Amino acid sequence: MTSKKYNLNVRFFYNTLNRAEKKLYRHMVEKISKQEYEFSYDITSSFINYFKTYDAVINDFPEFFYADYNAIEWIEVGKLKLALKVNYSSEEIAKLNKGLDEIYRKFDRVTDNFELQEAVTEFICKEYTYSDKYRGKREEQEIHTVAGLLKKKKGVCSAFAKLAQYIFQKRGIQTVYTVGDGNDESIPEELRSHAWLMINHEGNYYHWDITAIMSDYKDEDTTQYADFNITDKEMLENYTYTDKVYESIVCDKTDYNYYHKKGLYFKTYEEMKEGITKFVKEMDYTKEVNWFNFRISPEIDTPDSINYTLSPQEINEILEGTGYVCAKFNTYFYRDGLGYYRCKVSTRKKMEMKLTVVQPKYYWENEPSKNVREFLKEQLLNVTEDEIIVLPEYSNAGGISDIEKEKNEMQYADEIKSYCKKIAKEKHAYVCVNVLEERKGEIKNSTYLYGKDGKTKFIYDKIHLPPSEVALGMSYGDGKCTCTVDGIRFAFMTCYDIYFNEQIEHIAKFKPDVIVVPGYQRGELSDIIKAQITLLAYRCNSFVLRSSFSMDKDHLGGCSMIANPMGKILANLGKDVGSVSQTVSIKEKCYRPNGFGGEFILNDDFVNNGLRPDAF
Repeated sequence: MTSKKYNLNVRFFYNTLNRAEKKLYRHMVEKISKQEYEFSYDITSSFINYFKTYDAVINDFPEFFYADYNAIEWIEVGKLKLALKVNYSSEEIAKLNKGLDEIYRKFDRVTDNFELQEAVTEFICKEYTYSDKYRGKREEQEIHTVAGLLKKKKGVCSAFAKLAQYIFQKRGIQTVYTVGDGNDESIPEELRSHAWLMINHEGNYYHWDITAIMSDYKDEDTTQYADFNITDKEMLENYTYTDKVYESIVCDKTDYNYYHKKGLYFKTYEEMKEGITKFVKEMDYTKEVNWFNFRISPEIDTPDSINYTLSPQEINEILEGTGYVCAKFNTYFYRDGLGYYRCKVSTRKKMEMKLTVVQPKYYWENEPSKNVREFLKEQLLNVTEDEIIVLPEYSNAGGISDIEKEKNEMQYADEIKSYCKKIAKEKHAYVCVNVLEERKGEIKNSTYLYGKDGKTKFIYDKIHLPPSEVALGMSYGDGKCTCTVDGIRFAFMTCYDIYFNEQIEHIAKFKPDVIVVPGYQRGELSDIIKAQITLLAYRCNSFVLRSSFSMDKDHLGGCSMIANPMGKILANLGKDVGSVSQTVSIKEKCYRPNGFGGEFILNDDFVNNGLRPDAF
């Protein structure tokens, strides 16, 4: 009768007993299932290890949660009396059994055994909490059984293993309740005991440690399945079996390992990169963070493996056209030497903006300064909504080199500023214009930032003055060169400023999104100008907009340009007259490894973290 009600073929410990012990086992199962708590059994005629037999029943039947483990008593020599101390009424047992059956029925539609195992793992991790705290003897017992999960939604490793064992054995799939002691000597010996399962898939066994998976469980994206159908080599590096009977089971296959089965096991760096690329293409960009867990073969699992994953820049290329950009990307490894890795991809919605720089001709016929102003006004008519446009240094007095003539052109500062202010408001754009002006009785080299409402958002006064401006009687700026407008972090440098690293370092600490650089640099080599802008963008991890004058020479001046945070020059007018634009995600940043093989960090932080002001 018992063999019909219960499939004993999937009860591992039953099959470790001799013939006589199996008969006693079946008798025990029949009595306990009927909730008959006292019975005798004659063991005089056969060799029976009754403790082993009773342990086999308890380890094979998680649904016998109500059976007290220390319940065997002698009546007389050769006579065994089994007396169960039961802490539950029949009504309570019926209610708990009904709860077990309801859990089992949750998985009726899952027919594939691997998918069932995955579903059961996620269910246990979501529904229950690990807790070894209890009040009273009864709860101390319950926390190790399915009863604790059903009543309090909490338990320890043995409870999680037994619930999964119940579901799978009822399906006819053999699972072995396994107990071992941890090898970590820093943990007190009495706390090292641990329970998990070995599960049979197509004739091969695998270790399945739900508690280890639960320890890092947050949601299905972040969960590491490093203990889902693993080998003896992986499991037994941390545990030693408490019973030699487990040694009869060999777990040496990887076919049903979580990462192998899900196509997340990569044998080459090329496969790994393809796998990450596929994940990025298919991930939910609207989520702030996406996690990708995978495994690589031992042959390519080295300290350098992280270097073969994607970079944030490569991810942005994949994300092109999605409306999102990579805010951060890192790869981590866990379980040393076993090839388990995970990627964290942070994304954010693009703040796409059009960036424009303008470049007039330097010496423009008989009235160069007037011609420059008229040219700049014409260029401003093309501004579009949300655009950032930068005009060159001395927008009101450009194209001349005589000090007195420059002073005379200061009278036109208000004219060009008023026009820029008007355009900013009408076009709902950001306009940056540099003027030579007199303000509060002082001569200033000033850069104005007008916001989308046409109001003055910031005035930057040039900090470093070349000999020509000192001779002109110009006043030095006070050092304020950064501001935030509408969430965009602006920084400012003007022409000669770019030669001075202390200002660059100050700006780098501000972490700007865009650096505005009105320039003149009529006598500087074009190659030097390009190098300066490249290094400025890369060091400060920022877009740089440089607007200057064309000198009509390939090797001098000009080079109004736009550079991105990677230091790449996106557009360069060279010696051409006109304007050039680029549409970018203004919050885009450059990431790099934190040293060879290190995780990706912001490029500016890589430098900031190594600064030694105390040494200089």
